[in-house]
Amino acid sequence: AGVKQDPLTLIEPLLGSALHNLSEFKLPHALTGPFSRGDQHVIRLHLEVLKNKSPDILRLYLTMAESTLELARQLPESRGPSKEALEQIQIFLRQFEQDALTGTVEQKNHGTPG
Repeated sequence: AGVKQDPLTLIEPLLGSALHNLSEFKLPHALTGPFSRGDQHVIRLHLEVLKNKSPDILRLYLTMAESTLELARQLPESRGPSKEALEQIQIFLRQFEQDALTGTVEQKNHGTPG
């Protein structure tokens, strides 16, 4: 209990799996994870955690999410999420990004002497 693992040890299997899928299946069929499943709940959880813990990484996630969403749209519906699920994801990603940017601007304005 309380023993910290090296972050590389935690991410290495994920990276290895991603590289294997990419070489084996090519894009977009190598896509895995919440975007490939249309899992809005998990994507929302990712966004909330990043917003509260790592705002700088949140911007990267949102940028990568747009590209990943485009890949998910290329999957056949028999293998990927429905077009409706992807549309809903895009809507809340854009809303979340607007809200996050507005929050960032407000935080900066509160800290600036007027």
